[in-house]
Amino acid sequence: MVESSLFCYICSKTTHPIPILLPVIPQDMRHLLLLILLLLPFPLFAFYDRMGGESVTCLTKDRRQLMWIGSSKGVWCYNGQRFFHVEKTPSSGEATLVNTLCETPDGQIVYGDCYGLHLVATKSRTSHRIHPELTHVNAIVSLPIRESADSSPSYRVAVGCRQGLFLLSSDLSIIEKKIFIDERNVTSTDNEVVAMATDDTGGLWGANSAHTLLHYDPRHQRVSRHVLPSSALTKGINSLALLRDTLYLGTANKGLLLFHIPTRRLHPSQQLTAPVIKNVSVHSGQLFVCTDGSGAYRIDSQGVHPLPSRSNTVYSTYYDPHLQLQWFGYYQEGLSHQSLRDPLFTYYSMDSFTTQGLFVRSFHRHGRQMAIGTREGLWLIDEVRHLVRHLTPQEIGGSIILNVTFFGGRYIFSNYERGLFTVHPTTFELRRLPLPSHCQQANYNRLVSSPDGRFLYAASTMGVLVFDRQLHLVESYDARHSELLNSYVYDLFFDADGKLWISTSRGLCLLDTETKHLQSNGFPKGFFNNAAPLTFHSLDRQHLIASSPATLYHTAINLATFGHYHHFNAEATGRVEFLTPLPVAGSLHFLMGTNNGLFLFDRHFRHFRHFPLDDGSLSPAFTRHPCVKEADGSLLMAHTQGLLQFSPQSLRTLFNRRDELVTFDRYSVDRREHLRDLTGSDSTTLRLPWNFGVDELTLHPFLMDYRPSTDTYFEWQTDDDSLRVIHGGAPIVINSLTPGTHRLLIRKAGEPETTLLLTIDATPSPLFYIELLLLVIALTASHHLIRWRQRLLRRRKEQTEAERNRQQEKQLSIKMKEQEYRDLKRRVRRYMEDEEPYLRNNLRLSEVATHLGTNATTLSQMFNDYMHTNFLDFINHYRLERFKQMASDERLSQQFTVHALSEQCGFKRSTFFSVFKKSEGCTPTEWMKQH
Repeated sequence: MVESSLFCYICSKTTHPIPILLPVIPQDMRHLLLLILLLLPFPLFAFYDRMGGESVTCLTKDRRQLMWIGSSKGVWCYNGQRFFHVEKTPSSGEATLVNTLCETPDGQIVYGDCYGLHLVATKSRTSHRIHPELTHVNAIVSLPIRESADSSPSYRVAVGCRQGLFLLSSDLSIIEKKIFIDERNVTSTDNEVVAMATDDTGGLWGANSAHTLLHYDPRHQRVSRHVLPSSALTKGINSLALLRDTLYLGTANKGLLLFHIPTRRLHPSQQLTAPVIKNVSVHSGQLFVCTDGSGAYRIDSQGVHPLPSRSNTVYSTYYDPHLQLQWFGYYQEGLSHQSLRDPLFTYYSMDSFTTQGLFVRSFHRHGRQMAIGTREGLWLIDEVRHLVRHLTPQEIGGSIILNVTFFGGRYIFSNYERGLFTVHPTTFELRRLPLPSHCQQANYNRLVSSPDGRFLYAASTMGVLVFDRQLHLVESYDARHSELLNSYVYDLFFDADGKLWISTSRGLCLLDTETKHLQSNGFPKGFFNNAAPLTFHSLDRQHLIASSPATLYHTAINLATFGHYHHFNAEATGRVEFLTPLPVAGSLHFLMGTNNGLFLFDRHFRHFRHFPLDDGSLSPAFTRHPCVKEADGSLLMAHTQGLLQFSPQSLRTLFNRRDELVTFDRYSVDRREHLRDLTGSDSTTLRLPWNFGVDELTLHPFLMDYRPSTDTYFEWQTDDDSLRVIHGGAPIVINSLTPGTHRLLIRKAGEPETTLLLTIDATPSPLFYIELLLLVIALTASHHLIRWRQRLLRRRKEQTEAERNRQQEKQLSIKMKEQEYRDLKRRVRRYMEDEEPYLRNNLRLSEVATHLGTNATTLSQMFNDYMHTNFLDFINHYRLERFKQMASDERLSQQFTVHALSEQCGFKRSTFFSVFKKSEGCTPTEWMKQH
C-alpha cells in the first residue's frame, strides 16, 4: 500500500477584489463607493488555498465527485485542487463545529450544527439556516421509502436534533413527520437524537443520550423503542451504523458495542474498546470505526483491520471505492487521504532483504544470483542459498557503483572513486582489477561483453579498454585512434553485426571489432553522429534507437535508413534513461524510464501514458540502466528508490482504470482570474467577453481523482492545431485569442476517455464597441491630421521650391553680370592707373560711376559681389601704394612731412594713420624707419 497523504494548513484568505480598485478612485468618492458596495447583495464567499489545523468531524462525497468536509470551523469543499470554505449568512450564526453532513436525494448539501439545519448554495459557496425550530442537529440521513417491495422508492430526509426525529420532504421544503422518543413529554431532553442509521428494509434507527434506541418503519408507520441496560453504558451513544443484522454503537467509554437486531441483545466488541468519539460508518459493505487514541479500523467478514491513518485520534473516515481512496479526518490535524490501490510496481526483495530505499545505479542478474550497484556499495544476492552480502564503501574504498556485469565467471563492477573490481559470485571474494597506473583512477561508465563472450569492453574517461577472459588489458582505443575518444565515453552498444557503437561527449563513432577499424567520420549526410551524448537502446536485430537530451533517433545498423521521431517531446518526458520494446494488445509499444517517471509510448512515439507515482514508485527518477526481463515475464528496473519489479500484466490494471474527465475550476483572461462552478464542469462552453485588450486565455486543467496534479500529463489542442503536452500543474496558455468560436480539446495523456471538449465563445463586449468607437474617432482624427500635415508639407514644399527658384534665378543673374563686372573692374583699374582720381581727397563713388558710364548702384555691387571689397577700401589701397612710393624717395621724405605726403596722396589727415596701421600693422613713421 502506498500512502499519498494530503496535509492541509490554513494559510490565506481571498476577499472581494473590488477594494483593490480604490487607489485609482478619487478620495472624495471612495466613502460613497464603499457604502454602495456594502449595500449591494454580494454573496458571502471566501476561498482558502488549504484547509487544516482543524478537527474534521464528517466527510462525504457528492455525485459530482466533490469532497465535503465538516470541521470545527464550518463546512469546506475540496475538488482535488483547492479548498473552498462555505460562509454562513449572518442570520445562521457563526462558524462552529459541524455535527453531521449529508447529500440529499435531490443533490443538495445539508449540514447540522448547534444552531440548527443549514442548506448549502453550491454556486455561491454560502449556506443559510432552514427550519429554525430545529436546533442542535446531530444526524442527517437520506431515507428511501417504498410503498411495496416492487415499487420505486420515494425519498425523505431524516434529521435527528434536540427536539426529536423529523422527516423532511426530499427538497427540504416542509416537515412531513415528527417522531419523539419520549412521547409523554415532547419537551424532554430525552428526545434529543444523537445518532441515526438506516437498514436494508428502509427502516430508520435512532439513539438518544439516555440509552434508548428507536426504530421507525416508514412502510407501516410504526415506531418501536428499546432501552439499553444502564450497566452497559455510562456516557451514552455517539454514533450508529448498521451492517446486515447488527447495529454498531460507538460509545465514549465502552468502545464499540454490537446490538443484534433479531434477538435485541447487546454485546461488547472484544477487538475495539477504545473511545469512539464521532464516527462509525458503512461504505461498500464494510464497517469503518474511528477511535480516540487507537486510530481507525475496517471491519469485514475476515475480521478487524487497522487503517494506516496519520494520527491515532481519528474523528471521521470515508472510503471511495471508485478511486480506491481512504479519507481520514483528525482531531486538530486536518485531513489526509491514502491510496488503497494495489501498486503496479513492487520492490525487489528476498526474505527480509528489500531494495526499497536503495539508490540503484546498476544491476546484473546471473541465473539465480544478482549484483546490485548502489550509491552505498554493492549488494550480492544468492537466491538459491538465500544469502545477501553487502560490500560496504569501506571494503571497496568508494561508495558509488557505476556499472556491474558478469564476465569470465565473476562479477565485474566499476567504482566511481577507485576503478574496476571483481567479485566471486559464490565466495564473495573481492579483488581490485590490476591495471596500468594510468588506468587506475579512470572512471568506467559502462561495461559490456562482446557477443561471443571473449572480451569485455569498458567505456572510460580514457577511451575504450578491452579485456580478455583473464581480465588482462589486451587493447585500448583512445585519442590516438580518434579525436572523439579524447573525451568522456558515455555509452557502448553491440549491434547484431558485432559492431561496437561508441557514444562520447563529442559525438558518435563505430568500431568494427573484427577489422579494428574505427569510423569517426564519413557518416551519411544528416546522420546524428554529431549529437551528444547518446544512449543506445535495442529496437530489433537490425535497428536501434539512440536518445539524446533533445530527441530520439532511429537507424538501421547498416546506416541505410535513419532519422528522428518528430513527435517525441523530450522536454515533457525528461531525460531518457532506458527504453524497452513491449508488446501491448498485439501492437509494439515502448516502455521508457526517465528522470520524470515511467512512460508507455506507441511505436511512433506520438502518444504516451504516464505511470503515476501512487502506483508504487516513491520517486519519479529512474537511473540509466537497461531493463532486465525475468523468467516470469516481469521487468526489473533501476530506480533512485530501489530495484523496481513490474509485471506487464499490470498494464491491464492500468488500462482498465477509468479516470475522471478532465476539468478546470478557474481560468484567466489576460491575467485576470475567474472562478467556475465548484465542480469545474458546469458547462462545456466558456463565454468570454472579447475586446481589443483580450489576447491571452489561461486554463489550469486537472482530474478530480485527488492525486497530486504534478503527477499527471495533459494533452491539448485548439481548433486544428497539433497536440501539445504539459506536465500537471502547468497552465494551458492560448495566445492571440481572436473573436469567434474556438474548440479546445484537453485530455489526460494517452487516455481519450478523459477528454474534455470545450467551446470557447469569444463575443464582442460593450467595451469592444466603446473601443471600436474610439478607434473610429482616432482613425478619423488621424486621417484629418494626416491630410492637414500633407497640406502643410505641400505648402512648405512649394515655398521651398519657390525659394530654390529664386536662388537659381539669382545665381543665373550673377552669372549674367559676371562679364559685365569683369569689364567694369578692368575699366575702373585703368581709370585709376591712367588718370589717378584717387589723389583727390573728396573723390566720390558717383563721380567714378559717371566717368565710367554706369550708375553708383552697379559699381557698388561690382565692388561687393565681384571684388569682395567696398569703394573706400579700393581707393585707399591706391593711395597707400602712392604714399609708400613717395615715402621711399629719400628726397621727398626729407622735403615733406608725413602728413604732407599723405595729403598729396589723397588722404585726409583724420583717417590716414588709422588706415595705414590697419593695412601695414605699424605707424607710417615706423614703416619709413624700416624701409
